[in-house]
Amino acid sequence: MLAKESASDPASSRTMLLAIGPEQLSVRISGGMQPPVMQSVDVGVESIARSWFKHEPPTALELEQAIEVIEEALEALRGLIAPDLRLLTEDKGVLEIAELAAAPAQAGTRLSRDLVEQTFGRLAAITQGRPASIEGLTEGCFFAARLLILREFMHHMKFDAISLEA
Repeated sequence: MLAKESASDPASSRTMLLAIGPEQLSVRISGGMQPPVMQSVDVGVESIARSWFKHEPPTALELEQAIEVIEEALEALRGLIAPDLRLLTEDKGVLEIAELAAAPAQAGTRLSRDLVEQTFGRLAAITQGRPASIEGLTEGCFFAARLLILREFMHHMKFDAISLEA
């Protein structure tokens, strides 16, 4: 008979801390019985906005082109993903996304992938001409880039939620 892992079991308390910086996305895996692991890929808020978003708001085509670049970069992180990882962030930009997704932007809040997808759907409506003010989203390419990177990360790394840390 297999024993269930408890929350206090070090093997079940592994976390991945996500940071979406200006030029890079970085992750730090810690906890459990293994030493911490850090890795970065070259997709960041400013680099995506600068390289792919020529319009404000970005066009649907610009989003699609940026998605391809982000997906390709994320492949380098795929080997780090394990089913026992909890995804966390201290990223202030992700806290803003949580607020706009109607999740409380406070420590301990879990922002689901579904809410991130719904927020991205609102951004997609803006790229099709709907005013950002109607959708209640922050205008600007940097916000769009951060939301897109978060969405692609959660989707391709198969995280159901991200916990917001203070």
